[in-house]
Formats: sequence, C-alpha cells, structure tokens
Amino acid sequence: MEPLKTIEVNDYSVKIEKVGGGVYKVFVEKNGNEVSSKYLIYDFDGYEFIATPSYLDKPVLVKFDVPVIVGPKKEKKVYILLPIEVDIAAKKGHDEITIENIKPDNLKDAWFGELHEGAIYYYYESNVFGEPEAGKRRESEVFVPVIIKNRDHEQRKLEKLLIDSYQLSIYDVNGIWISEKVEVVVEDNEIIVYYSDEPPERGAREIKRGEVNIARKGLERLLRRNLGKIKTRIFNYG
Repeated sequence: MEPLKTIEVNDYSVKIEKVGGGVYKVFVEKNGNEVSSKYLIYDFDGYEFIATPSYLDKPVLVKFDVPVIVGPKKEKKVYILLPIEVDIAAKKGHDEITIENIKPDNLKDAWFGELHEGAIYYYYESNVFGEPEAGKRRESEVFVPVIIKNRDHEQRKLEKLLIDSYQLSIYDVNGIWISEKVEVVVEDNEIIVYYSDEPPERGAREIKRGEVNIARKGLERLLRRNLGKIKTRIFNYG
C-alpha cells in the first residue's frame, strides 16, 4: 500500500498509511530499516500531517566549532544550531495531535557549573554562521540568533553557550526554523544570558511558543557567574 504521507527527519522516515474505517498505520524506518510501527484509530479526515518542533527535556551546552571574538565595548551577531525534538503531528485548524516523536542524534551528557553547584545537561557541537543557511540545518535542528554584547574594556572570546530550548519561541522564516533572539551580555566581569522574546526578523511566522515559567529565572541565576570562575568553560580572555 502506498503511504498517505511520508515525512523525513534526519535518517528517519515516518510513513502514514490509511488502512480504512478510521484506522491508520504509522511505521518508522531508519536508513531503510523499520524500527517501529503502530496503529491509530482516529478520524483524520481533513487533517494535514506535518513536522513541528518540540523541546528537549533539559538545556543544551553548545560547543562552537570556532570561537567568537568580541572586542571591548563591541557587539556581534552570529547564528548557531540547537538540537530539538521533532513531532510528527496531524493538524486541523487549532487542533494538533502528535502521532510520533523523533529525537535528535549525537546528544551527549555534559556537566556545567562548579563541582557542587552544577548539573548534567546535553552537549552538542555546532558550526558558527554569519547568516542562517537552509542546507546546513538538519531537520532536528533550529538556528539560534545570538547577539553578544561585550560591555567590558577587554576583548572576550565565546566558545560555548548553555541554551534552554524550552524557553525559546521558534519561527518559520522562508522555510527555515529559527528561534527568537538570544542575548549574551558581558558586563562587570560577568556573563548573563537573556531570552529576548523577539522574533528573528520582521514577518517571521511563529510555530512554537516558548514557555515562560520559573525555570527561566532558575536558568538565569545559573548563568550569571563571575568570569574568573567560568572563563575556561565559556569565556576566555582575549
């Protein structure tokens, strides 16, 4: 039977077949090999099957392929890639039903923070881009615009960044998934990360609303640290 819909996510293919009588079969293949299947009993008539971004269960420590150097009293904007989960959903108007979830590959665990104050987060390596490039993003990645503002009198070098995807609103910009702007501010020998709630550019279509809750305050407290303690992990003196 020919699939009603096939959605590709990284090395996975999610195929949806209509068996009949309100019965659908969903099967997942990886590199051509079936890894799972299930039947759904639901009236999907009039629904569209789509891929939509979802959130990881903890923040990600993103390691840059090259450091970003920002001069004193200067600012610079770059883009990095953040891994996310992808939901395969059936959508009709405001009704959206998740039927499959694809998790990103190559996620590792990493310790962030001081020995007795840190926690385990995901670790991911990303290239640094001057502009988002559609061909450079995998289906389970979103571009993050990062604005680095160095308000100190010394040059700084950013090599990695802790990002909480749960806080980020995600937008579609000409078919590319791009998150809201993230600001990294260095001032008085401290670094603070702010989630701006600003779209990446005018006219961007929001497809995922970032959650605003107490977790944001907790993450900001974690990230507000003296550079003397974190310079070997996030910032280096230039």
